[in-house]
Amino acid sequence: MNAKQAYFWPPDAEGKRDWLIHWNVTITPALITKYSLASADMTYLQKAERVLGYLIELKTVADAWSQSITEKRDGMFSLPPTTTLVLPANPALPAPPTTSGGATLDIACGLDVTVARIAAQMKRSPAYDVADGELLGIEGPAVPAPDPATTRPKLTAKIITGGAPELRVKISPFRSWELWGDFGTGTFAMVQVALRSRLLCGHALPAPGHSAVWKFKAIFRDGNSQFGQFSDVLPVTVFGE
Repeated sequence: MNAKQAYFWPPDAEGKRDWLIHWNVTITPALITKYSLASADMTYLQKAERVLGYLIELKTVADAWSQSITEKRDGMFSLPPTTTLVLPANPALPAPPTTSGGATLDIACGLDVTVARIAAQMKRSPAYDVADGELLGIEGPAVPAPDPATTRPKLTAKIITGGAPELRVKISPFRSWELWGDFGTGTFAMVQVALRSRLLCGHALPAPGHSAVWKFKAIFRDGNSQFGQFSDVLPVTVFGE
């Protein structure tokens, strides 16, 4: 399996704010012209940076105030009767972002979709240069390829209605995995190739009132070949119903 690139857009609010700050100070008129970027989109990203930064700062203040309230409330119950607490003061809120005319900015929604659309527009352009993408932050960091010497699935199981075991593997970044089973013979054999993270074992259950211990293991696939190492063997007790 080859190395891949991670998605460039951060998953957390603070990371998105930092990305917007970087974009807004890095984008140039020449790049805007080169990729035919809409002026409305550029204005939107500038506005989004200010609004998101304000909301992050506001939440930090609100979280601290909420924690103070919780501590005072819980202190009423747990502290000695001789203790006196001062009510929490109202928080000092940051000033909201405003337009040049003094009007408060509204919240710029659709940020994830807009950023993805702008990045896609640039990358579809015949003029696209990876160096431009790296400069602006729309090229994600390289993700090293999995090491076959240490890569192995973590196999779990859950008994579902009817008594059959459902085997589960976190499949990403692979597209498929093999389930192997030992159904009391002492020998493992491949049960099935799974294309999803969950696979229901269809092996016949014991007779009603009887039980058995089945053993399973799994291994990832890269294309049509096994990749990495087998998981630890997972014993599963099944009952006939």
